[in-house]
Amino acid sequence: MNAETDEPIDEDGVVESGGGADTLIDILTGQAIPASPKNALVQKVIRQLVGSYGFDRADIRAGYRLTTQGKRSRTVDIAILRHDREAEDEHVERVIVCQRQKARDKLRSPQEAAADLRKLHARLEWFPNCRVGMWTNGHEVFFVRVEETTFETRFIDIGAWRAPGEQTDAVLREGGVTQVAADPEDLDAALGRCHQYVTRNLMLVAQDAFKPLGAFLSKLYDETRPDDARRFWIRGSEPFDVDGQLEIRRRIAECLEDAKRWQPDVLRGDWDLGNLETPAQLARLVTELARYSLADSLPRSRTAAFRSGVRSTMDGKEGRYPTPLNVTEMAVAMLDPGPTDRHCAGVPAAARPPPPPKQHTLPPPDPGTRPRRPAPRRGSTRCASRSRSSRVHRVRCASPPPLGGRPAMNAVNRSTPPKKPGRLVVGSAAVQPQDNIHKARRVAGLDGAALDQLAL
Repeated sequence: MNAETDEPIDEDGVVESGGGADTLIDILTGQAIPASPKNALVQKVIRQLVGSYGFDRADIRAGYRLTTQGKRSRTVDIAILRHDREAEDEHVERVIVCQRQKARDKLRSPQEAAADLRKLHARLEWFPNCRVGMWTNGHEVFFVRVEETTFETRFIDIGAWRAPGEQTDAVLREGGVTQVAADPEDLDAALGRCHQYVTRNLMLVAQDAFKPLGAFLSKLYDETRPDDARRFWIRGSEPFDVDGQLEIRRRIAECLEDAKRWQPDVLRGDWDLGNLETPAQLARLVTELARYSLADSLPRSRTAAFRSGVRSTMDGKEGRYPTPLNVTEMAVAMLDPGPTDRHCAGVPAAARPPPPPKQHTLPPPDPGTRPRRPAPRRGSTRCASRSRSSRVHRVRCASPPPLGGRPAMNAVNRSTPPKKPGRLVVGSAAVQPQDNIHKARRVAGLDGAALDQLAL
């Protein structure tokens, strides 16, 4: 509820006002602000900074206005100050640009988003001690690191930025940066970007698009190992460098093989990275997942995010639908499996017991009795054909007898007498074609030419 207006607030911070336009509650100040798309994106990023990364609210400024003389008319969307410092330009250590855009069909690389990243580069130059920046449109996220040289300022694309309290050079050290916990929405969005990349950018079919989710399971295994033995991480600009991409592929391939031995019933032999042809493709997927710590995230958040990725990959394709989560939880509660129990899907077909023979519910019929044919239902084909034959029979009975005295068909005599071979029927008289030609002329009253033509 809004403390000032007593109006309900939904999960995105929108005040559900019945009389006017919707408004947003600022996470930092608690004040109502207009519910524009730009403000909604800014509040979403602030929630991630506070909830996932752990930044202090007092160190974040939304709509920060510069304090340097001659630059006071300039503003940035989000500025992060050094902890417990005054809001001055020399204390700004990170800058975030939030630019609302329409959703794209494919994910872009930093080179393809160069026009948008130039806006971030320009704002990084406004602050003398700012070395890290982020650009986002609500779906795509790019991180940039500033490197000062003797003659110029360079902007280097990096896969993730440092956590609060770390030094700027932490993104360059062995093991990458500190991974942070993810809420369900952030983890779901990360897997959604992975699915969009493999299905839209790489154009993989549904079955092949499901296999990169093995990277998600291999990351779960990697986080069970000690910190100095982990391999699912990125360092600095590795995802955008050829040598770094090869190193990422080597580490993830080893991690996936160890994960197969860790859970052989879950990750079978067909889980591999073969459908990702280049190291750059795998590096893009690892970049989306490496910034989060799955062990620090809630188990239900991991389950919901993984099921969302599975559903987007296989839902309705080839007749496959994932089992609803509440049904799965009910089955687990009923069966109560132990750590050493094996489910039926893990047992080879040759080791399974044969199915029991089918039992007849009714006694078999007596072989000496003839089975009774069921009566046709109304509207069936058999009933329709029978009704048509009855109508034809009634029409034939109503017609007058033919010339020559041939008896008409009736209920008793439905068919005409069968013809004998070698005889010609004319009217009601049966004659031999060659022997009784004169008798046929007298009975039928035909001339010789007409009868000869009829005989032929």
